[in-house]
Amino acid sequence: MSLLESFQQGQFSKTISDYEAINFPTGEDKMVAAGAYFRTVDLPNSIKLCEEIYNEMADRLDYISLYGAVLRTSGQLSQAKSVFDHGLDVGGRSLPAFMNN
Repeated sequence: MSLLESFQQGQFSKTISDYEAINFPTGEDKMVAAGAYFRTVDLPNSIKLCEEIYNEMADRLDYISLYGAVLRTSGQLSQAKSVFDHGLDVGGRSLPAFMNN
């Protein structure tokens, strides 16, 4: 089972342990793991991974939504606003991806 499949099935601890066993994770692996860390309220690890993949994922709306939500939840409101504003610039002003944020 892939990391994404584990994540989609709500198996966040499995997603994290499988991610930690990968020797050379891709940016996609890191993004899925960041989501799993976020869902288990491990905000420092989620932020760390989001920061590591920023240059690679900065124009992906799913990544922007995740990173902004992690920053907002951790209380880093000005940084979250910057990330969400970038997402609106990338994808337009009426995006469903940002409705909850």
